[in-house]
Amino acid sequence: MKRIVILLGLMALVLPGFAQNQIPDLVSFISFTAISNSPPPPAGLRGEADYFRTTKPVFPGMPTYTNRLEVYIGLPVPAVAGWIMEQEADGSFTPVAELTHQINEGSEYIYFQQGLTLTTNQIHHLIAGDFYAVVDFGDSSYWGRLAPQYAFANGPTAKMILPPPSEMHTWLGYTVISTNNRTAKFILDSSNCTDPFYLPMQFSWVGYAGWNANPSAVVFTATNAVLTRVFELGVQAISLQADDMIATGKPFYFSVNVVTAGQAVNFYLPILKSVSMPARQRRVLTEVLTCAAKSFDQGKMVAGCTLLEVYILLVKTSHFDSGLTASLLRPMQDVVDAFQPGGKPNPGSRK
Repeated sequence: MKRIVILLGLMALVLPGFAQNQIPDLVSFISFTAISNSPPPPAGLRGEADYFRTTKPVFPGMPTYTNRLEVYIGLPVPAVAGWIMEQEADGSFTPVAELTHQINEGSEYIYFQQGLTLTTNQIHHLIAGDFYAVVDFGDSSYWGRLAPQYAFANGPTAKMILPPPSEMHTWLGYTVISTNNRTAKFILDSSNCTDPFYLPMQFSWVGYAGWNANPSAVVFTATNAVLTRVFELGVQAISLQADDMIATGKPFYFSVNVVTAGQAVNFYLPILKSVSMPARQRRVLTEVLTCAAKSFDQGKMVAGCTLLEVYILLVKTSHFDSGLTASLLRPMQDVVDAFQPGGKPNPGSRK
């Protein structure tokens, strides 16, 4: 076996892993069998390999890795050599890495502990059960398959991409401006989902009436990666779940709150009244926003946007500090931008 090991070639030395306190995306147990005329595997020769798409450092300053395989093999006595091998489609074996980080803490604590960075192709071989560990004690050699435990596999991480502006996104969900006082279009985009094994994903959307994901209040389901929905005024809770050929990930929940432009302006009025500024300036700005909200409520969208532009101009010329100016401008600019990317709707339009 030593002769075979010599012919395997030189492999890169890698540092020990730092993700032991993190839940792995896949666990593989290693049980060894004897090669050729070697005696049965000794007690204590067993191991585990944990795969992490992205590691999280246990201590500040530690490096972060992606596509990380953390290998731990308990040894009854010090080993002469150790390898991780990959079985190819034709049955041959290719070395992945030499296990060089052997720790000897006395006769009861001898083990390999090593981290490897895998390619996407190697990850696919790992989840297919094509990885093996080889341990050589000199006169005796043992092979052990890295057996994936799919029951412990983490599924894809589902995440919805919420459109800008970020100010309209809260931990409860996303506020959408209806430009016709009835409905609003919203793009549901799952392209930010990630799969720990770089496998194709399938998606499942479920929409519920109200703030809660109540199974009795389902209003739509879909499996598209990206879809456009027309929401009526009010709140809908939405869940996005992704799965691959191995596991189903945890659902990602958020909500869409559709409000009229008038409601959005009225929501901001109490905030404006609490801002520290001269009383006259506050009164003028409040009156402009009040008139804008009334125009939107009456379906006079052009007039409402025009009044918001007046408000924006007044704020810009009021010589507030930059932080206050930004906080006063952004919410109303969001309302104007909701009608079309360039600003207010065309004259005569009631959208």
